[in-house]
Amino acid sequence: MRRGFGLLAVCQLFFQTYGLKYTTASKNAFITTLYVILVPFINWGINRLRPGKNNLFAAVAAVIGLALITLEGDLGVNRGDVLTLICSISFSLHMVFIARYTKDHDPTLMTFFQMAVSAALCWLVAPVLEGDSPSRCWETRPSPWAFSIWPSSVPCWGSFSRLWGRNT
Repeated sequence: MRRGFGLLAVCQLFFQTYGLKYTTASKNAFITTLYVILVPFINWGINRLRPGKNNLFAAVAAVIGLALITLEGDLGVNRGDVLTLICSISFSLHMVFIARYTKDHDPTLMTFFQMAVSAALCWLVAPVLEGDSPSRCWETRPSPWAFSIWPSSVPCWGSFSRLWGRNT
């Protein structure tokens, strides 16, 4: 399951980034944060922990807000909104599985596997999606790969502290 955390992290990054390509930043942010509302319901489905009445009221309010912000004139939803909703579901699954597995596993090891799998998947997929090569990371001209090293270390610490805090 440790490797699954890495896959979920890549899904979050991929669907949010490509969702943003097809929708507005405000819609992307709102839809992404719906994971907070989705967690109790996904937790119910996976761990059989029934959500409370407050969760139901929050979910109804969130669905109304989602409809108001995403539905367009023809009551359609654009591709970016759907991709971002998949991102939100990935975040929700990630949170539910963190709650479930950090009780019995070392958060340092979980963070390591999550980041290793995420990095490997991103490095494999990036040349296909972006058309650049990782070997150009150290060339003198700026490359998107050069900027992937520093930002990738920040989520490492964030993920570790979230897993460690959940485990203590």
